[in-house]
Amino acid sequence: MKRRILSFIFALLLVLSFSLVTAVPVAAAEIPVSSEMTTGEINAAIAAAEDGDVVQFAAGTYILTERLEVYAERQAGSVTLRGDPATPGDVVLNAGADATRVIHIDTEFAAREGTTITIEGFDITGDSAEDTGITVAAFDTSTSVTNVVIKNNHFHDINWGINAWGYLAYSDGRDNRVNSIEIVNNKFYDLKAAPGEGQVGAGVVLETLGDRTLTGGAFAATVKNNTFENIADLGELHGAGVFIQWKVFLGAETELGDSAANAQVVNNEFSGVSIGVAVGGTVTNTQLSYNNFNCSVYGVMANNISEGPLDATNNWWGHVDGPSHGSVVAGDNVSENVVYWPWLPAEQGTISSGADLTAIYSVSAVVIGIVLDTASVDFGAVEPGVAKASTPLAVTVSNIGDVAVNLDATIEGELPSLIYSAPDPNGLTIAGTHVSTWTGSAAVNDDSGTLPLILTVPAGTAPGTYTATLVFWAEASP
Repeated sequence: MKRRILSFIFALLLVLSFSLVTAVPVAAAEIPVSSEMTTGEINAAIAAAEDGDVVQFAAGTYILTERLEVYAERQAGSVTLRGDPATPGDVVLNAGADATRVIHIDTEFAAREGTTITIEGFDITGDSAEDTGITVAAFDTSTSVTNVVIKNNHFHDINWGINAWGYLAYSDGRDNRVNSIEIVNNKFYDLKAAPGEGQVGAGVVLETLGDRTLTGGAFAATVKNNTFENIADLGELHGAGVFIQWKVFLGAETELGDSAANAQVVNNEFSGVSIGVAVGGTVTNTQLSYNNFNCSVYGVMANNISEGPLDATNNWWGHVDGPSHGSVVAGDNVSENVVYWPWLPAEQGTISSGADLTAIYSVSAVVIGIVLDTASVDFGAVEPGVAKASTPLAVTVSNIGDVAVNLDATIEGELPSLIYSAPDPNGLTIAGTHVSTWTGSAAVNDDSGTLPLILTVPAGTAPGTYTATLVFWAEASP
């Protein structure tokens, strides 16, 4: 049988997208707000946004007298609060003396299924160590999900950056979880302890996440491409970049069956933090990989987990010999009940669009390079039920190590139906959502081929734009 030896995630290298010709786009409006407006006036502008509208914050410093609020039941549909994603420091949201949260999102009673609330491009701070940047009160069920996207922001000089939780128990029997939150490309730094609240500093705190049954097989939370630096402890209690199932981790909740740690934490940077990632709950579907850890106490700590051990393979622990564990002294510490081998033998660099990615697996001396000639494949407008081909994607694979490997790939994302290629012995064949073995990659250097993608979307698919990513991985040849 084949043995998987390493994997590559090309989340930024290749994006497949299309839009249906049956879609009737509605022009999104831009609603301008400024720091000269009162917080109440800004909240009124947010509540008045129509589906797809962008509430555009002008450059300036906003001293809030109350929290900014995005209530799904008040919105006509999806809404974006946008500062300046390129330079978030130009749009400062400060909790001030009167607010303890900068932004609060409530997903109950969304106007329509699939509503997305996006927060991007802000410098989020406060004047008190007890302030929180963004809170998300999720009311998601298996049939009603609001997507929350928080990206390209800076969080600093507050207690917690982001806190998301689900409401589990109501008198009417509702069981509500966090089923869809993405936290991407943010910076969390100089986060303080809150002695009055008895709380350590934290970048992201996730509670009551939905399991795979509720999320349709997806991660309930994705924390990706963020940096976490200088997060405070409180006495002997340690701060962390990311807490997954925080209350379970601390032992405040013991019902592990209701505590799926269904989260993905990938491609993040942790430094100047006591604990990088702290995890409690059921870890069957927890992914911690391709992160760089430089933490003082634990890179990864598991506590009060079930169905472990926790998978934390393919991370950089600050040392070529991996993490410190037991009698082994090397990089960052890992706790008990954590699987950490194989690890990355070098610091994970930033993957940029169109760039080469080289992964090295030192034990077997495998060096794999994969080069794509484009960062994206756009099918354009697609008519349901009619196959449409993309521009062929050129792929080059290099294997200069001493272990023969076969390369595979899978498609991950929103694509609703078949993506496949015409028969091509020099390329990848895609059937359904799986890509079969790359022909000839086993021991050939600079083997190239093209990937002619053909997309078929079934009749009845909802109009809109869909994206997905190709994820490459390699395993030893038989």
